[in-house]
Amino acid sequence: MQTILNIKTQKDLKEKAQSLASDLGIPLTTVVNSYLRQFIRERKLVLEMEPRIKDNLMEKWRKISLEADKAVSKKFTKATDLITYLKI
Repeated sequence: MQTILNIKTQKDLKEKAQSLASDLGIPLTTVVNSYLRQFIRERKLVLEMEPRIKDNLMEKWRKISLEADKAVSKKFTKATDLITYLKI
């Protein structure tokens, strides 16, 4: 037997979740039911969010990294060359 679960959530959160579920080809109801089943099965609440760097910041980091490679870094194929470069 099916029933209706009414919850309150932020509109943008619901829309983003619906969009992601749609991208995955599943209804949001399936996502919610899956989480409810996991909650019952494991008898614990797992709240986690993997940090994600925004695309524009990642692009800035890539540019800085490339500039640093060109300006500062030198590549060595032999340890002796590195030791000579470091004047050790």
